[in-house]
Amino acid sequence: MCKDCRGLPARKRMVSNPVCWISGMNPNTIRSPDQAVAHYLFHITEHLRISRGVELSVPIANIIQNMRFFTPQQAKKLDDLVVIAPVDSQGNLFRDIDTDVDPLECLQSGLVRIRTIPVRHVTHFSGDLRQWGLLLATNGRRGRFSFNYHPCTTVHASALKAVMQAVPNLSPSILWALWMHEYRDKRICDHMQFTSVNYAPISPGLTITVGDAERDTRIMDYLCRLQQSSSESLYSPSTQENIKREIFMKGDFWVLTPPDEFPFDEAFKRQHLSPLPHLYNEILRLIRVDVSSKFLMKKTSLLGLVTDALLVICEYLPLCCILSLISTSRTMFVTLFPFANTMAYRKLPIYEPWYLPESTKEHPWYSLDSNNPIVASPRKVPEFPFLYYALACYQSPSMKNRKRIWGIGLQLETLAREYHIIQ
Repeated sequence: MCKDCRGLPARKRMVSNPVCWISGMNPNTIRSPDQAVAHYLFHITEHLRISRGVELSVPIANIIQNMRFFTPQQAKKLDDLVVIAPVDSQGNLFRDIDTDVDPLECLQSGLVRIRTIPVRHVTHFSGDLRQWGLLLATNGRRGRFSFNYHPCTTVHASALKAVMQAVPNLSPSILWALWMHEYRDKRICDHMQFTSVNYAPISPGLTITVGDAERDTRIMDYLCRLQQSSSESLYSPSTQENIKREIFMKGDFWVLTPPDEFPFDEAFKRQHLSPLPHLYNEILRLIRVDVSSKFLMKKTSLLGLVTDALLVICEYLPLCCILSLISTSRTMFVTLFPFANTMAYRKLPIYEPWYLPESTKEHPWYSLDSNNPIVASPRKVPEFPFLYYALACYQSPSMKNRKRIWGIGLQLETLAREYHIIQ
């Protein structure tokens, strides 16, 4: 216990790991995401051998042992935290907050202000946090730390930004009041996650170990199917990439990816490799159903509609449904595909806003400045590959995790309204 906390009532002390109760992730549990995944896959192969008597072939075992999913930058972001702390008018930590006091009243009184303090990559602590005596080394492990005072809480910087974009009302002050409310009423589990929030597929404490029956079964079933593949095909780089992606997604390891890696580069790469006219011809060749005959046009009312009527119907559909509709037949594809990029531009902000960065009317996200990888100067709407960007988002682990955190933000908003923290 630090000297500043001696003499404080026991109910005012709390030693806790810096679990982000927004994303549900604990950077102390997963210091290296690749090592955590490798450790899990090692045990799952042992479990597969013992429970099903399946010994993986040498090519598959080598692929699994050499898998690397995360870049060093992604691993560091697991430690990119923000401390939300109450301070007084002088900027000092406000310690005189009783757990029986309504946290919203503390904010409304003006005696308490909320300050966000970045903790970059765990090892670079803020001077204020050191001075306040809030940081404790745990287990003697370098880079691991915890807090010894309950009014402060930690969240991942990228998760905080995503939630504030999803629900602008959830400012750091509101989030702090919500945290204090849950802590006061003991609605926080041992791993510092809210008991009333669904963090799926993250388990409490984010432990990647054998024991999640559904996930373990998915991985083992997939590895058993791989055993039936020819050994020669497994040495193909494209096949190994597909195996890597399948294991990554089926194992729910995408929850470890930062939720702010927008696939701009992938969108432009797809556009360069397969521009719209080429993509149009390729997909048209793959769609074998041709209902363009007059007989079928008469029998099928939807296909018999004029283009304007189909576009009106598409106004009420999300982009994923429109893409499914387009791929039902050659006739539908020929009719609607020329409008696909414009539809993606219009539909994403309405139905799938979590795929978009922050934006304003004066400064839309697709015309960012030179500090952003999109463009160096503003672009006109038709020039940006919205369709390719949407397709890249559908396959992006980061965007899948962003969608999950966006949903958590909506759950937190519901809680805040139930507690009358926001109106």
